[in-house]
Amino acid sequence: MNEEMRRFMEGDFDDGMLDISVSCSHCNHIYEVEVESIDGLVAQEECCNACMRQNLITYGIQDGELVSLEVSTPNEHYDKK
Repeated sequence: MNEEMRRFMEGDFDDGMLDISVSCSHCNHIYEVEVESIDGLVAQEECCNACMRQNLITYGIQDGELVSLEVSTPNEHYDKK
């Protein structure tokens, strides 16, 4: 078995993705989402696996580390005037 295969089997393989835990903005259920570990600020919609409602997840990545995280309803930003 080569080194890359061993690292993959042991869970050490860096696939460029991060697993982060978020709390649903509707029901407060905590669930995990997989996000790309590309530097920058990203917003994506994810469905809660408990209540099946959409959440807007805004996160910032710097040097492969999560530096900011906000979870809101998808239309919350449009409702504020």
